[in-house]
Amino acid sequence: MKLGAIWISYINDIDGKRYRTREQNINLDRSLLDDIRGQDEKRFIFFNDGSQVSARNICREIILEPN
Repeated sequence: MKLGAIWISYINDIDGKRYRTREQNINLDRSLLDDIRGQDEKRFIFFNDGSQVSARNICREIILEPN
């Protein structure tokens, strides 16, 4: 059986590239990822290692991964 992992996809505001990271690597208490109204709305994503990124076009994705 394949399990789905939740990934956060976003465009980095500084370099304009799209990135994906596992939701478990994001500090969800500090990052405001709910109630995003538009693609160009900017939010800060805070990671568990203490780093942060200014991001836009944020969405959640479920990606199936092999066992």
